[in-house]
Formats: sequence, C-alpha cells, structure tokens
Amino acid sequence: MILIIIGRNFVVNQRTRNIIDDKLGTGIENHLQRFSESLRKATIRVEKRARWGYEVTFSMWLPGNRHIFAREEGDALFFALSSLKEKIQREIAKNISG
Repeated sequence: MILIIIGRNFVVNQRTRNIIDDKLGTGIENHLQRFSESLRKATIRVEKRARWGYEVTFSMWLPGNRHIFAREEGDALFFALSSLKEKIQREIAKNISG
C-alpha cells in the first residue's frame, strides 16, 4: 500500500513513517487485496495541535468513485492511529460490500 504522509506542525521522520505504515498500512491492506497495487494509495495527514494532541485524517479513493475518509483525534499519536484504523476498516467494509 502506498501511503502519502503529510505533517502539519509536525515533522514526519522515518520513525513516524514506520509507525504509521505498521499501524495503518499493513492492517488496511488486507481489506484491499482485490484491488491492484496502484489503486491502494492513501493520503494521511497528521496535525500536531496546540491543544488536544493530534488530529489524523485518512483519505483514499476506490474504483466506482468511492471515497474512504476517516478522522480521529487523540492525546497521543499511537492511540489516534489505533482508533483511526478501526474507522477506516469499517468504511472500507461498508464501501466494498455496498
């Protein structure tokens, strides 16, 4: 899965990329096996906010003009990613079956 990671008020280093890829990429990719690698492309935005920690968004387009979008906030990046992963998996299941 191709993940484009964008940081706002947050430096995206290799360690952060690895954490996001491990947490989101591998878990979500299992739900997208029926699509070619070129279609498994998503944009992740990580914003470090002045208050309330992090805001993480996930955006991906699937065939048939189906948009997968999820947003999560959390005090710690790891916990925000965990919650985001669950939301993304639900969105993908809903859009693939529907």
